[in-house]
Order: sequence, then C-alpha cells, then structure tokens
Amino acid sequence: MCIYNAVVLGIVGVTIGVILADQATTGFIVQSSCLIVATSTTQIIIFAPKIAQHRKSGTATAPQPVVATTSVQPSTSFAQNTPSTNVLPIHRQHDMIAKLTVTKELLAKAEKREASLQATVAQLTAENTKLMTKLKDHGISQ
Repeated sequence: MCIYNAVVLGIVGVTIGVILADQATTGFIVQSSCLIVATSTTQIIIFAPKIAQHRKSGTATAPQPVVATTSVQPSTSFAQNTPSTNVLPIHRQHDMIAKLTVTKELLAKAEKREASLQATVAQLTAENTKLMTKLKDHGISQ
C-alpha cells in the first residue's frame, strides 16, 4: 500500500510540475508538498499500528506469528502426565525440530554403540567362564 501511495502522489506531483513548469515557485511548492505527503503517509501507515500495539500492550515488539503445540509435562512420583497447550513462535518451533532431529540421530548412534558393547560384554563373560572352568580343571582356585 505504501508503494501505491508513493506512485500515485509521484504521478500527481510530476504532472502538476510539468503543467506549472513556467511558474517555478508554485511548481516547487506542489512537488515538495506531494513528496512530504507521500513520505509522511507511508511512515504513518508503517508505524501507526506499531505505536498502537505498544500503547495497548506496553511492549515495543511486534507480535510474533505463533503455532499452538501440545506437550506432556514431566510427572512427579505419583502425579500423572497431563497435556498442556503451549504457544511457540514459528522460529522457535523450527529450532526445536532441528534439535530433535539431531537428538534422534545421536540416540540411534548411542543405541547401536550400547548393543555393540553388550555383545562384547557377553563375549567376554563367556570367555571368562571358560577360563575359570579351565583353571578349576587344573586345580587352581581363586
């Protein structure tokens, strides 16, 4: 809307400036007035809602786009989980999704490592049992 305002008043100012080309002072006044009105109107269109929001809410920031999400609050020893609705700005939701993706990847790697370690522990336990049996067969005890 601000662009249309500047274009319309620019066309009006140029047209009147061409018509009043022989009257330099009047043409200058008309062109300057169109320029001042166009820029002032543009600034009012842009900043008036922000000023109204500031006066209404007492904050200087523009409202953020929000997305409603539900989450489960951590339970205490006897309490049950209850869903609650949280309102998060979109940029925070995207950040949380990215962190969740990284966390899932790390969890998958950790689970693979845990399975490998459990297999190694089982193998070493079996070898230890065999060695203990051989020691007992040779008459050596702990």
